[in-house]
Amino acid sequence: MRINKLLCFLILFFICSPNVNAKTKQQVCPLTEEKDYLQLTIQRSEQAKKAIELREKAKLANQGIYFANLCLEKTPNSTPCVYYRGVNRGIELETRTFKVKMNLRRMVNDFLHVIHTNDQYDFGGAYLAIGYVYLKSPSLPVLGKFKRDLNKAQEFAEKALEVSVNHPYNLKLAGEVAYKKKNYKEATVYFKSALRFLSSYKANLDDYDNDKRVLKKLLKKAKKKARRAT
Repeated sequence: MRINKLLCFLILFFICSPNVNAKTKQQVCPLTEEKDYLQLTIQRSEQAKKAIELREKAKLANQGIYFANLCLEKTPNSTPCVYYRGVNRGIELETRTFKVKMNLRRMVNDFLHVIHTNDQYDFGGAYLAIGYVYLKSPSLPVLGKFKRDLNKAQEFAEKALEVSVNHPYNLKLAGEVAYKKKNYKEATVYFKSALRFLSSYKANLDDYDNDKRVLKKLLKKAKKKARRAT
C-alpha cells in the first residue's frame, strides 16, 4: 500500500511540476491532497529563496504560486496555502520590473486574508510580511497605498510582536523600523533581543547562520548611531 501511494505521488509530481507556468490554466491533479500541494508550495519557496539567478528564482516562485492555487482549488481559503502563495508572490516580486503594483497588491491581499483567518499563523508572519512592505517599498506614488510608510511599518511590527513577542524576525523588523525612524537606542534593544532569542527559534528559521550575521551587523550599526546621537 505504501509503495503504491508513493508511486502515485511521484507520477503526479512529475506530471504537475515540470515547466509549469503560473499563467497556464490550472487543473487539480487527481488523488493529490491539500498537504501534498502545500508541501510543494513550501518547497518551491525555499528553493526560490536560495536561487541566485533571477530567472530561476522567478521560475521557482511561479511554480510555488501554481501549486498554492492547486491547493486552494482543493481546499478553498486554506490559511497555509494562501500564506505560502503570498510568500512565493513576494519572492517573485523581487525579480520583477513591470506590473509591480498589481502583483504587490495580490501579495498583500494574501497576507491580509491570513490576518483575517488566523493572524497567529507562522508566529504572526503575515503582519511581518506587510510590515516589510511598508518599510522597504520605494516612496513612489505609482505603488499607491503600498508605498513606504514607516508609521504603518511600525504598526504591523507591533502587531507581529503581539502575536510572538520573542520571535527574532518580529524583533528584527521592529528594530529596522526604529532605526529608520532614527530611534537608535530603541533599535539597539530590539536587535539585542533578536540575537538573544535567535537560537530558540533555530528550527523555524530559513538560514540561522546568515540571520545571526545580519543581526550582528545591524546591532553594530545601531550602536554606532546611538553613540553619535548622544
